[in-house]
Amino acid sequence: MPARITRAESDVSSGGGREGLEGCGALFTSSPRVELAWQRVSGHNISLHHVARAYHLRAIAFFDEALGPA
Repeated sequence: MPARITRAESDVSSGGGREGLEGCGALFTSSPRVELAWQRVSGHNISLHHVARAYHLRAIAFFDEALGPA
């Protein structure tokens, strides 16, 4: 199953920074596609942040691409 993982730039609760994001992505060894995203200028809950629209549009685009041809 394809996976998309996004971390917020200013999120201190998850820890690990970019290295943690890459480590998390490395766990998906059987996934045909893993997309890692670093959401700039965002705090912990991206969905409630001012960049929420951009974040959700990217997530929907990923889902649409993962579905493949109709």
